[in-house]
Amino acid sequence: MTDHTLERTRPMAWRSPAEANEGWDADAGDALIPEIWALRHADLCQLQHRLVWAGVSSRGHAESPVLANLDKVLGILRRIAGRPSTALLPDEPGGVNRGAARQARRAQVLFGPTAGQRAVRMMVTLPSEAAHDEALVARRVVGGMEVARINCAHDAPPQWAAMVAWVRRAAQQARRSVWVLMDEAGPKLHSGTVAAGVAVVKFKPQCDVNGHTIAPARFGLRPVGATQAVPGAAVSLGVDPQALVPAQVGDRIDLTDARGARRRLTVVARSDAGLLVACERTVYLSAETNLRWRRGARAAARQCRLAELPAQPGRLHLNRTNRLDLGTQGLGHGAVTVAAGQNARPAAVGCTLPEALAQALAGPRFYFDDRHFGGSMQRCSHGRVQAGITDARDSGDNLAADNGVNLPDTKLHLPAVTAQEQEGLVAVAQHADMVGVSWTPCTR
Repeated sequence: MTDHTLERTRPMAWRSPAEANEGWDADAGDALIPEIWALRHADLCQLQHRLVWAGVSSRGHAESPVLANLDKVLGILRRIAGRPSTALLPDEPGGVNRGAARQARRAQVLFGPTAGQRAVRMMVTLPSEAAHDEALVARRVVGGMEVARINCAHDAPPQWAAMVAWVRRAAQQARRSVWVLMDEAGPKLHSGTVAAGVAVVKFKPQCDVNGHTIAPARFGLRPVGATQAVPGAAVSLGVDPQALVPAQVGDRIDLTDARGARRRLTVVARSDAGLLVACERTVYLSAETNLRWRRGARAAARQCRLAELPAQPGRLHLNRTNRLDLGTQGLGHGAVTVAAGQNARPAAVGCTLPEALAQALAGPRFYFDDRHFGGSMQRCSHGRVQAGITDARDSGDNLAADNGVNLPDTKLHLPAVTAQEQEGLVAVAQHADMVGVSWTPCTR
């Protein structure tokens, strides 16, 4: 997968590559794009090694006048071989003198002027909250945002339009230009939804470099069904409201955590929202955790269970030799071992692009999560792939929902923009100064 940005200039209208050259300075370099593609089309690795051995440029960065660069390299090689050479093109090697100026002019047209002496622009991706929070957008503009990026993989055209409206208004009030880049997701091959895992929450105290606790782990206990956060707690868990009524600062709460480890909590603060408790050691809490409340050495213990623990993202734990089914839909599930003499059910997970799986062939490699682990596809039929995990850590690896799937040996024939994104481009054409495509199909 690679990142590409397709630019337009006002007035906002789609233009062909030939039309895009109109109105540009003759040094802009648009007409050189076919030359670059022609040069990159072939595998030049062996030739580049030979050029480096000869002490001349390998043409690894021939992004400025390509033919002029090649002409200069050929001239040097002819001189080395004792043959006459005459330059056929007047351009300097690599656009050394004009490349930086040309790049600066292009950047000025695309992204607008820079502030002060900076050579870069500040691009900020707007969160979903920007659709209804004008002050949030205004703060970014005042803070120096020069390009507002809207991730079109999230939200919808009405929210995008609201974000753009706040950006335009804030820019007008600041009396400067702020460009809008709307970024389409492109065809991404990702793992599908995985069934949620068991709700287990880990709280860990803050320690120094020697492992000594310098700040205990803190979390909140509030009545079941309440939504107000406990002050000072990043996470609040539900308990029986009756258990909170007699609680006081200094009370002890003993428990056996999800690993079977004994732990003690201390009530450090009480508020209308609930209790703030602290633990000096790492603790894992689940819905099965039983809290035993004590006050004083001889007081009888009160007991209650935890509730409303935040759901944990589902993960499939995969080891080498595990089998995996890649499909087009359905919740992912882990491998299940059955009775002796029967086949174990392989792990399974859906994928986001059925077209990609339909083009997969048995044998080629696949990888998950930025190539952290993977394997080989053993059987492909009807858009479903049966695979084997061969490349993983000794302890195994976890596959989560929305992990990237990479097929380095499979030549994919996929559109750069999906049908859903084509509909979104209508809104992009109405509002954006630039449009980007974050992901495009990778062939080899």
